[in-house]
Amino acid sequence: MMKFISVVTILCGLVILTEGLICWTCENARSNAMCKATGRLKTCDSNQLACQTHIRTDPQGMRITKECKQAHACNNNYIQNPRAAWVPSQCNLNVQGSVCRCCCDFDRCSYDTLLCPQVPTTTTVAPTPPPTTTTPEASGAADLPTCPEVEIRSGSATCTMGNNVGSTCTFNCQDGLSLHPANFSHSECDGTAWNEPVPCCTRPCPPFARADAVLILDSSSSVRKRNWDRMIEFVVNMLTQFVVNESSLRVGAFRYNRAVDSATQILLNRFTEDKTGLIQAIEDIPYRGSGTRTGNAIRHAKDVLLLPENGNRPNVTDLVFVVTDGRSQDAVAEVSRELRATGAVTFVIAVIIRGSTIERDQMLDIAGSPDRLFEVTGGFDDLDSVLADRLRNYFCPPPCENF
Repeated sequence: MMKFISVVTILCGLVILTEGLICWTCENARSNAMCKATGRLKTCDSNQLACQTHIRTDPQGMRITKECKQAHACNNNYIQNPRAAWVPSQCNLNVQGSVCRCCCDFDRCSYDTLLCPQVPTTTTVAPTPPPTTTTPEASGAADLPTCPEVEIRSGSATCTMGNNVGSTCTFNCQDGLSLHPANFSHSECDGTAWNEPVPCCTRPCPPFARADAVLILDSSSSVRKRNWDRMIEFVVNMLTQFVVNESSLRVGAFRYNRAVDSATQILLNRFTEDKTGLIQAIEDIPYRGSGTRTGNAIRHAKDVLLLPENGNRPNVTDLVFVVTDGRSQDAVAEVSRELRATGAVTFVIAVIIRGSTIERDQMLDIAGSPDRLFEVTGGFDDLDSVLADRLRNYFCPPPCENF
């Protein structure tokens, strides 16, 4: 049963007011927020000494009407709430056709809430009412329908009446974070659910990514020094878009040909707070060698770079990028499946240059999906910002997981 507290007391001698009571009025609003948005203040007639809130349920939800009312009539309506016109009572917002009414008797008393307050507060008619510490029990709302408790990670929610019907919550984020979706800063409880989704607090990406990225760079003899420099330039330009730190992006990298160059490899925990140092270390990776054992390089990424002791973080997505211009001289399918089985996401940037070939099925074995195979048909000069922008999206997690 929905309980309301009537604050209209029928006295034997009412003082005749020189000015009428001021009530907020609206008609058939679907929520208290809509009532606030579409309603207006009204100066009641001299014999109307109560502001009445009338809530009726239908298949589409609630219909809320707020109006001026004679005190005796409003009180008579209020006392019908517990009567058994419907099961279990006339006032039961969980039943279609339910009718609930309550009354209050001071200016603007029905504006903020569907509960008729007993005494005036400092609340004024404003777009966002101030919070109150009144509990449902203290306000007589213990049996009102409620919405799910509001929780917002890395932020806060200030609600006018907790999670009770008619409560409006305002959301804020900690410094450095912003709401997502950006326009969802308020939500009102309509009795069973919040009328707007509760947002989350997030960081923009870019520049804030959340991933452990490993770059596997082919330095076989077919690449040649000029193209190697272009490959390094492309990698550096892609990384400059992001913040590199403990809570955002970590980067590891190494070159390979017939063997892995572990002497110049960059482990994920080497430059966790030093983006300048990371970029310099990538630019210092030398080019030399022959042979293209890509399968061996992928195994090195799985068995060495992605170890926890080398900086791989739990609960952070692992991204593995292979940049190559040719066909691998060893098997790649099984080791690539093993890598993806750890949760890593694999990508291939297959650069096609004059005089070289790639075996597309082999590249697909590494990538695991055509969506993660990027064929660069114009050679290393086509490693440009357009491709970098396409790859950038994979560094960015879902907004509500980026905090």
